[in-house]
Amino acid sequence: MRALVVLTKANQIFEHSFLEAAAANGVSLTVFCIDQSRNQPPSFWREQVKRIIREQAIEKLLMINDYSSGKEFLVDDSIFALVPCNVWFVDPLQEKEYATALHMKGYRHIFTYEPTDVPYCLQKFNIVANYLLFPAGESLFCSNPRDFTEKEDYDISFVGHIGKNQKRLQVLDAAARICRQRHYTMALYGEFWNNSHWLVSKTGALKFRKNHPELYPFVHNQRLSPAEASALYRKTRINLNIHHPDSRTGANPRTFEILGNNNFELCDARDFSCTSLVPGQHLAVYHDISELEELLVYYLEHHRERIQIAKNGGEIVRNQYMFSHVIARVLG
Repeated sequence: MRALVVLTKANQIFEHSFLEAAAANGVSLTVFCIDQSRNQPPSFWREQVKRIIREQAIEKLLMINDYSSGKEFLVDDSIFALVPCNVWFVDPLQEKEYATALHMKGYRHIFTYEPTDVPYCLQKFNIVANYLLFPAGESLFCSNPRDFTEKEDYDISFVGHIGKNQKRLQVLDAAARICRQRHYTMALYGEFWNNSHWLVSKTGALKFRKNHPELYPFVHNQRLSPAEASALYRKTRINLNIHHPDSRTGANPRTFEILGNNNFELCDARDFSCTSLVPGQHLAVYHDISELEELLVYYLEHHRERIQIAKNGGEIVRNQYMFSHVIARVLG
């Protein structure tokens, strides 16, 4: 099969995992990335996608999210007429605010990582959407399970975009207080303030330090590549996963990326009922700040229990939740 995956630059971090899984399943895959910073309308990208479909004799198109600008969608009837199309939502489908079901009915299959999207589609549009979590890439996150003989540099770590995300800041402020009180080590990576140029970065750092004095010393205001994030996970005793407020109830890709190599994960409460993950058995889950603080201390003091949970989580991800396990389905 010759297939085309279309995604935005924000999701380009998954390109390697798609290509790797496709190759392992005998699929000739092309990945096309939409650079939103160029401020081009969907029609501009549509013509490039149509050219690839024709030149490479593409047999299946997979959209990652349903790219649109205003009321104009990249995939329209002209593309639906060229090739069978599927869509996989890695952001909640409900955020799209579709006016009608006409556009969505052009897709052969609709997949979503968000469990509540499934009844939403059925009730609002009488369309069947299929729950499908977004898994972990094999070589990046699942190919080298920890045996816990390696040196661990940090007690706690977090990777993710912060900006003005108050939910994540509240959790990390609490983690910083615990680290200060108990002399734990912690490393936090992501864009905590704007660092587009020197003066903006300096001003942002000063403002952040004033507003979050306990948190500031643990912050590395830089993004990590998937490979760098994977390396950090395995050097950390407790990896925090704090979902974005817009992610509703579904488990994000980082849930599985952290677990894949037997890394211990402490995650905010999610709806795991559609997965085989069991809180307390495959990962730890907190429901509020007080429980977060208790669990940080508990699992840093109970090494054997922490390691066993990490091994359980890694095993289930490697057996069920890698890209190679789902690629045939999303391209089917």
